[in-house]
Amino acid sequence: MITYVNTLFRDIPWYVFPLSLMACALLALYFYKRKDLLTDAIKKSALFEYYFLALCSTVFCRPVRPEMEYMLTPFWKYWIAFRFYNMFGLWEIVMNIILFVPIGFLAPTLLKTARIIKNEFVRVLLFCMSLSLTVELLQLVLKRGMCETDDLTHNTLGALIGYGVYRLVNRNRK
Repeated sequence: MITYVNTLFRDIPWYVFPLSLMACALLALYFYKRKDLLTDAIKKSALFEYYFLALCSTVFCRPVRPEMEYMLTPFWKYWIAFRFYNMFGLWEIVMNIILFVPIGFLAPTLLKTARIIKNEFVRVLLFCMSLSLTVELLQLVLKRGMCETDDLTHNTLGALIGYGVYRLVNRNRK
């Protein structure tokens, strides 16, 4: 776990963490004053906090590349990883899945009041896919990483794993 955290947040400047924790506390106060339960307010602010740190890690704190890079071939990382025994490729796949697990776990709390789509699973799926797509498009437009369909797939899979954990926890709680 320590290796994951060091790898995920290694490029973020040190002052971002206390600033984002203060923002998390302010968001919790904002949501709590709106008559939400305190735990829901903390979960919502934690979701914003985590997504902000994920954006910092995957987009904003990366160096600018000379040109836009993208790979639209699906599952190309698997081919590279297994064909050439590339452990870094497998590590990237696992990291992209793990990155969105907390978002999938926390998303249902944020989306409780959004009733445009009745099915909670579909709401969480579309929400997490849109967050992942935002990351990938920002990487492309800002030239700070490679925009990949694989990352979109892996992030969404990670979010669905997080949502599955959320459902298990809530089923056992009831």
